[in-house]
Amino acid sequence: MKIALDHVTKHYPDFDLDVTMEVPDDTITALIGTNGSGKTTTFRLMLGLARPAGGEGIILGDPIRRVGGEREIAHRRHLRRQHVRADLHAER
Repeated sequence: MKIALDHVTKHYPDFDLDVTMEVPDDTITALIGTNGSGKTTTFRLMLGLARPAGGEGIILGDPIRRVGGEREIAHRRHLRRQHVRADLHAER
């Protein structure tokens, strides 16, 4: 299973999101809904850009969690650039 969310929740003053879904390997999936139905919030939760109020989620075998602020984001970008550079050098 590439993505599995089990009652992952996020609470706003005028909206509560509770999402349960599975995306199997080798599939293409789309989230479709009206404005304000929670599509962007679902992606933010899956990417760790928003803190879930509850539930559990697995993305590519790792649990979803909140990104640890600007310092961690900068570190991840640095690692990604190093990985790209290594790939470019390996192709030569």
